[in-house]
Amino acid sequence: MRVWLVFLSQLWIVFSAGAMGFTEDPQEKLTKSWDLAAVKTLEIRGQVDFELVPGPEPKVTVEASRALFDQLTVSNWWGAVTVAVESGLRGPREQGPVKVIVILPDLIELTVSDRSIGRGTWPGASGTVRVGDRSTLDLTLDGGAFEVEASWLTVVTLRGKVDRLLTTLRHQSRADTTRLTVGEAEVALDEESVYEAGSTGKALGTVRHTSKVKVTSPGPWEGVVFKEDSVLEDRPGPPPP
Repeated sequence: MRVWLVFLSQLWIVFSAGAMGFTEDPQEKLTKSWDLAAVKTLEIRGQVDFELVPGPEPKVTVEASRALFDQLTVSNWWGAVTVAVESGLRGPREQGPVKVIVILPDLIELTVSDRSIGRGTWPGASGTVRVGDRSTLDLTLDGGAFEVEASWLTVVTLRGKVDRLLTTLRHQSRADTTRLTVGEAEVALDEESVYEAGSTGKALGTVRHTSKVKVTSPGPWEGVVFKEDSVLEDRPGPPPP
Protein backbone atom coordinates (compact mmCIF):
# COMPACT_ATOMS: atom_id res chain seq x y z
CA MET A 1 0.00 0.00 0.00
CA ARG A 2 2.83 2.35 0.91
CA VAL A 3 4.59 1.67 -2.42
CA TRP A 4 1.36 2.44 -4.24
CA LEU A 5 0.98 5.77 -2.43
CA VAL A 6 4.57 6.75 -3.26
CA PHE A 7 3.93 5.93 -6.92
CA LEU A 8 0.78 8.07 -7.00
CA SER A 9 2.53 11.00 -5.33
CA GLN A 10 5.40 10.91 -7.86
CA LEU A 11 2.94 10.65 -10.72
CA TRP A 12 1.10 13.74 -9.42
CA ILE A 13 4.37 15.72 -9.20
CA VAL A 14 5.26 14.85 -12.80
CA PHE A 15 1.78 15.71 -14.03
CA SER A 16 1.75 19.03 -12.15
CA ALA A 17 5.17 20.05 -13.45
CA GLY A 18 4.19 19.17 -17.00
CA ALA A 19 0.95 21.12 -16.76
CA MET A 20 2.74 24.13 -15.28
CA GLY A 21 5.37 24.00 -18.04
CA PHE A 22 2.62 23.99 -20.64
CA THR A 23 0.62 26.89 -19.20
CA GLU A 24 3.65 28.96 -18.18
CA ASP A 25 5.89 28.44 -21.20
CA PRO A 26 8.19 31.52 -21.15
CA GLN A 27 8.53 31.47 -24.95
CA GLU A 28 4.77 31.42 -25.62
CA LYS A 29 3.79 34.34 -27.88
CA LEU A 30 1.20 36.70 -26.42
CA THR A 31 -0.61 39.73 -27.84
CA LYS A 32 -2.20 42.34 -25.60
CA SER A 33 -3.80 45.74 -26.23
CA TRP A 34 -4.33 48.80 -24.08
CA ASP A 35 -6.84 51.57 -24.80
CA LEU A 36 -5.41 54.95 -23.80
CA ALA A 37 -6.83 58.39 -23.13
CA ALA A 38 -5.58 61.96 -23.61
CA VAL A 39 -2.11 61.00 -24.83
CA LYS A 40 0.36 63.88 -25.12
CA THR A 41 3.81 62.24 -25.03
CA LEU A 42 5.16 58.78 -25.85
CA GLU A 43 8.35 57.10 -24.61
CA ILE A 44 9.71 53.86 -26.11
CA ARG A 45 12.77 52.09 -24.67
CA GLY A 46 14.29 48.66 -24.15
CA GLN A 47 15.02 47.36 -27.69
CA VAL A 48 11.41 47.71 -28.80
CA ASP A 49 10.38 47.42 -32.46
CA PHE A 50 7.47 49.80 -32.92
CA GLU A 51 5.24 51.45 -35.51
CA LEU A 52 3.50 54.80 -35.07
CA VAL A 53 0.13 55.01 -36.82
CA PRO A 54 -2.32 57.95 -36.94
CA GLY A 55 -5.82 56.92 -35.90
CA PRO A 56 -8.95 58.21 -34.17
CA GLU A 57 -8.62 56.22 -30.90
CA PRO A 58 -5.37 55.93 -28.87
CA LYS A 59 -4.30 52.30 -28.54
CA VAL A 60 -1.15 50.27 -27.88
CA THR A 61 -0.86 46.66 -29.08
CA VAL A 62 2.13 44.56 -28.00
CA GLU A 63 3.31 41.16 -29.26
CA ALA A 64 6.06 39.41 -27.28
CA SER A 65 6.93 36.23 -25.42
CA ARG A 66 5.47 35.55 -21.99
CA ALA A 67 8.94 36.05 -20.46
CA LEU A 68 9.26 39.51 -22.03
CA PHE A 69 5.77 40.48 -20.87
CA ASP A 70 7.05 39.89 -17.34
CA GLN A 71 9.57 42.72 -17.96
CA LEU A 72 7.23 44.97 -19.93
CA THR A 73 5.79 48.25 -18.70
CA VAL A 74 2.87 49.96 -20.43
CA SER A 75 1.62 53.01 -18.54
CA ASN A 76 -0.25 56.26 -19.07
CA TRP A 77 0.44 58.86 -16.42
CA TRP A 78 -1.53 62.05 -17.07
CA GLY A 79 -1.06 61.73 -20.82
CA ALA A 80 2.59 60.56 -20.68
CA VAL A 81 2.59 57.05 -22.18
CA THR A 82 5.54 54.70 -21.64
CA VAL A 83 6.20 51.37 -23.39
CA ALA A 84 9.41 49.86 -22.03
CA VAL A 85 11.20 46.60 -21.39
CA GLU A 86 12.84 46.94 -17.96
CA SER A 87 15.84 45.02 -16.66
CA GLY A 88 17.89 46.23 -13.71
CA LEU A 89 16.75 44.56 -10.48
CA ARG A 90 14.74 42.01 -12.45
CA GLY A 91 17.90 40.72 -14.10
CA PRO A 92 19.06 41.02 -17.72
CA ARG A 93 16.63 41.61 -20.54
CA GLU A 94 14.91 38.46 -21.77
CA GLN A 95 15.87 37.55 -25.32
CA GLY A 96 13.48 37.98 -28.23
CA PRO A 97 11.56 40.68 -30.12
CA VAL A 98 8.95 43.05 -28.73
CA LYS A 99 6.69 44.36 -31.51
CA VAL A 100 4.46 47.33 -30.76
CA ILE A 101 1.84 49.24 -32.75
CA VAL A 102 0.89 52.64 -31.32
CA ILE A 103 -2.23 54.32 -32.74
CA LEU A 104 -2.64 57.99 -31.85
CA PRO A 105 -4.74 60.88 -33.18
CA ASP A 106 -2.17 63.45 -32.06
CA LEU A 107 1.24 63.60 -30.38
CA ILE A 108 3.36 66.38 -28.90
CA GLU A 109 6.59 64.56 -28.07
CA LEU A 110 8.24 61.20 -28.83
CA THR A 111 11.28 59.79 -26.96
CA VAL A 112 13.06 56.66 -28.24
CA SER A 113 16.08 55.04 -26.54
CA ASP A 114 18.02 51.89 -25.68
CA ARG A 115 18.49 50.49 -29.20
CA SER A 116 14.83 50.64 -30.14
CA ILE A 117 13.68 50.67 -33.76
CA GLY A 118 10.72 52.72 -34.96
CA ARG A 119 8.89 53.75 -38.11
CA GLY A 120 5.61 55.31 -39.13
CA THR A 121 3.75 58.56 -39.70
CA TRP A 122 3.66 61.40 -37.21
CA PRO A 123 0.10 61.98 -35.91
CA GLY A 124 -0.17 65.75 -36.01
CA ALA A 125 1.18 68.90 -37.63
CA SER A 126 4.10 69.59 -35.24
CA GLY A 127 6.11 67.96 -32.47
CA THR A 128 9.41 67.10 -30.81
CA VAL A 129 11.38 63.90 -31.38
CA ARG A 130 14.22 62.74 -29.11
CA VAL A 131 16.19 59.63 -30.07
CA GLY A 132 19.28 58.14 -28.42
CA ASP A 133 21.36 55.13 -27.39
CA ARG A 134 21.94 53.55 -30.82
CA SER A 135 18.28 53.68 -31.79
CA THR A 136 16.92 54.11 -35.32
CA LEU A 137 13.79 55.94 -36.42
CA ASP A 138 12.10 56.40 -39.81
CA LEU A 139 9.27 58.95 -39.77
CA THR A 140 7.01 60.66 -42.29
CA LEU A 141 6.19 64.26 -41.32
CA ASP A 142 3.64 66.67 -42.75
CA GLY A 143 3.00 70.06 -41.21
CA GLY A 144 4.52 73.08 -39.57
CA ALA A 145 7.42 73.06 -37.11
CA PHE A 146 9.28 69.98 -35.87
CA GLU A 147 12.27 69.58 -33.56
CA VAL A 148 14.55 66.53 -33.73
CA GLU A 149 17.31 65.63 -31.27
CA ALA A 150 19.55 62.59 -31.77
CA SER A 151 22.56 61.39 -29.78
CA TRP A 152 24.86 58.43 -29.25
CA LEU A 153 25.19 56.72 -32.65
CA THR A 154 21.54 57.14 -33.53
CA VAL A 155 20.13 57.25 -37.07
CA VAL A 156 17.00 59.26 -37.95
CA THR A 157 15.36 59.22 -41.40
CA LEU A 158 12.70 61.82 -42.20
CA ARG A 159 10.31 62.02 -45.15
CA GLY A 160 7.49 64.30 -46.28
CA LYS A 161 7.23 68.09 -46.05
CA VAL A 162 7.53 70.61 -43.18
CA ASP A 163 7.70 74.38 -42.88
CA ARG A 164 10.50 74.38 -40.31
CA LEU A 165 12.89 71.77 -38.94
CA LEU A 166 15.33 72.22 -36.04
CA THR A 167 17.83 69.34 -35.89
CA THR A 168 20.32 68.75 -33.07
CA LEU A 169 22.82 65.91 -33.53
CA ARG A 170 25.54 64.77 -31.12
CA HIS A 171 27.87 61.80 -30.55
CA GLN A 172 28.21 60.57 -34.16
CA SER A 173 24.51 60.57 -34.92
CA ARG A 174 23.02 60.90 -38.40
CA ALA A 175 19.92 62.49 -39.87
CA ASP A 176 18.81 61.62 -43.41
CA THR A 177 16.38 64.27 -44.67
CA THR A 178 17.01 63.71 -48.38
CA ARG A 179 13.33 62.78 -48.85
CA LEU A 180 12.03 65.65 -46.71
CA THR A 181 11.16 69.08 -48.13
CA VAL A 182 12.02 71.78 -45.59
CA GLY A 183 11.08 75.44 -45.83
CA GLU A 184 13.60 76.55 -43.19
CA ALA A 185 16.21 74.27 -41.60
CA GLU A 186 18.21 75.04 -38.46
CA VAL A 187 21.02 72.66 -37.50
CA ALA A 188 23.19 72.22 -34.41
CA LEU A 189 25.71 69.45 -35.11
CA ASP A 190 28.54 68.27 -32.86
CA GLU A 191 30.97 65.38 -32.33
CA GLU A 192 31.27 63.87 -35.82
CA SER A 193 27.57 63.91 -36.65
CA VAL A 194 26.15 63.98 -40.19
CA TYR A 195 23.10 65.76 -41.65
CA GLU A 196 22.04 64.84 -45.20
CA ALA A 197 19.81 67.54 -46.65
CA GLY A 198 17.08 67.34 -49.23
CA SER A 199 15.15 70.24 -50.75
CA THR A 200 15.72 73.19 -48.39
CA GLY A 201 14.54 76.77 -48.81
CA LYS A 202 16.77 78.38 -46.18
CA ALA A 203 19.29 77.09 -43.62
CA LEU A 204 21.12 78.40 -40.58
CA GLY A 205 22.94 77.06 -37.54
CA THR A 206 26.34 75.85 -36.35
CA VAL A 207 28.29 72.69 -37.23
CA ARG A 208 31.19 71.70 -34.96
CA HIS A 209 33.86 69.08 -34.20
CA THR A 210 34.34 67.23 -37.48
CA SER A 211 30.64 67.12 -38.26
CA LYS A 212 29.29 67.27 -41.80
CA VAL A 213 26.34 68.55 -43.83
CA LYS A 214 25.79 66.84 -47.19
CA VAL A 215 23.79 68.74 -49.83
CA THR A 216 23.02 68.75 -53.54
CA SER A 217 22.38 72.51 -53.57
CA PRO A 218 24.83 74.51 -51.38
CA GLY A 219 23.11 77.87 -51.92
CA PRO A 220 20.64 77.76 -49.00
CA TRP A 221 23.44 76.67 -46.63
CA GLU A 222 25.74 79.68 -47.03
CA GLY A 223 24.59 81.13 -43.70
CA VAL A 224 25.57 78.06 -41.64
CA VAL A 225 28.74 78.39 -39.52
CA PHE A 226 31.27 75.53 -39.76
CA LYS A 227 33.89 75.13 -37.02
CA GLU A 228 36.59 72.69 -35.84
CA ASP A 229 37.17 70.83 -39.12
CA SER A 230 33.47 70.55 -39.99
CA VAL A 231 32.50 70.79 -43.67
CA LEU A 232 29.71 71.38 -46.15
CA GLU A 233 29.96 68.52 -48.66
CA ASP A 234 28.39 68.33 -52.10
CA ARG A 235 26.45 65.13 -52.68
CA PRO A 236 26.41 64.35 -56.41
CA GLY A 237 23.14 63.58 -58.11
CA PRO A 238 19.54 63.95 -56.95
CA PRO A 239 18.35 62.65 -53.57
CA PRO A 240 17.56 58.91 -53.52
CA PRO A 241 13.92 57.92 -54.18
